[in-house]
Amino acid sequence: MVGRHRRAGGVLDGPLPESVRSSVEAYVGCIAGAAQQDEYLQAIRDAGFVDVEVVGATPYPADMVQEVPEVRQAIAAGIVTADEVAAAADAVVSAKITAVKP
Repeated sequence: MVGRHRRAGGVLDGPLPESVRSSVEAYVGCIAGAAQQDEYLQAIRDAGFVDVEVVGATPYPADMVQEVPEVRQAIAAGIVTADEVAAAADAVVSAKITAVKP
């Protein structure tokens, strides 16, 4: 079936602090498990899609990320700092992607 598909997903637009990347709590909060944007787009191409294009990206507000219960617990436990979470939030965007499956 040929058609244009749209998908939104969290991708990284920059590096994450190692403490955030390795934190189980952050992973559960969907931060540490995000793929680098270029890797994510390549995976879509590898799945057979063409004309893969990012049509929009919305950053996650740092205060919203810090309100995720698992992230709050990680900050309170000293696993990550609020500054590291803010840096992670700056690196994660919700990307809107379109692609065509020939």
